[in-house]
Amino acid sequence: MTGTSSSKVVDVTTVSARPSHAAKPGLVLTALALGGSAYSLLQSLIVPALPVLQHDLHTTASGVAWIFTTYLLAASVVTPIAGRLGDMFGKKRVLVSPCLRSPSER
Repeated sequence: MTGTSSSKVVDVTTVSARPSHAAKPGLVLTALALGGSAYSLLQSLIVPALPVLQHDLHTTASGVAWIFTTYLLAASVVTPIAGRLGDMFGKKRVLVSPCLRSPSER
């Protein structure tokens, strides 16, 4: 082979693995813990209403347990869907849209 090859030396010591504007992990953990606690509190707020539901719906305790299970299951399915819709269309629009109904539905 009669060609010459040139090699370039690249200095990789200046490249940082983390961006300088990275969030603090303690702050993120605190926000997630607070959100999880608020979510579990909201899910448990229906428990005091179970006897009222039993009386108003004329059902048994096992019927009310099924209602409670269905409520929790529906909430656990809707929450990630609402989060994804919030990412796609904006949080404010997704949070306000259930409040906006046509006048014929009121």
